[in-house]
Amino acid sequence: MSAFISVGMILGLKAQRARRVGVLLVFIGVAIISYLPNIVSAEKWPSYRTLITLGPLMGMYFFFAMKGYLSTAASRYVKIFFTVFLSVVVLASGFIAQRNVKEFFIEPQLKELAFIRERLLSKDLSTLKKIYFVALRWNDSMAPIVRFDEFGLPSTSQPWVQIRILPLLISELSDKKINIPVEIISLSDVAKLKGTPDTLLINMKEIKN
Repeated sequence: MSAFISVGMILGLKAQRARRVGVLLVFIGVAIISYLPNIVSAEKWPSYRTLITLGPLMGMYFFFAMKGYLSTAASRYVKIFFTVFLSVVVLASGFIAQRNVKEFFIEPQLKELAFIRERLLSKDLSTLKKIYFVALRWNDSMAPIVRFDEFGLPSTSQPWVQIRILPLLISELSDKKINIPVEIISLSDVAKLKGTPDTLLINMKEIKN
C-alpha cells in the first residue's frame, strides 16, 4: 500500500508542475504536525496514538495518489473505472465505520444503561440507603472483540464511569434530589452481603447471563 501511494503521489506531483513544491511541502508539513503529539507524549500505550489524525491523513494521501494515476490515464474508460472504484471504496468505508460504531460502542453501552435503569426501577429509590455496584471488567465485553481500550471496552469497567453513572441515572429517574451512597464491590463480595429492603445490588455480571 505504501508503494502504491508513493508512486501515485509522485505521478500527482508531476502533474501539478507550477504548484509541485508547495503541494509537497504541505504534505510533509501536515504529516509532521499530525504525528507531533506522539513524539512529545510520554504515554507509549498504542491506543493513545493520534490515529484520529493519522487515519484521515493516509486517506488524503491515498486519494491524491489515485488522482496521480488518473492524470496518466489516456483512456476515458480507465478514468471511469477509477472513478467508480473510488466511489465504491468511499461507500464501503462509510458502511464499515457505521457498523463498527454500532457494534463496538452504541449497542454495548445501550445494554449497560438499560440494565442499570431496570435495576434502579426495581426499587423505590426514596427508600434506599445504599447501592452496591459490581462493575464489568475489560474482558466482559458484549462487543465482537476488544481492541486495546478503544473498541468494545465496557463503559462500566472504567473507574470514572463507575463513580458517576449511578448518581446521573438516579437524578434522571427521580423527581426529587436523592443522594444514595454507592459502594463499588467485587464479585467475591456479593456472597457476603446481607440483602435488606433499603439496599440494592447491581451486579453488572448478570447482564451477560
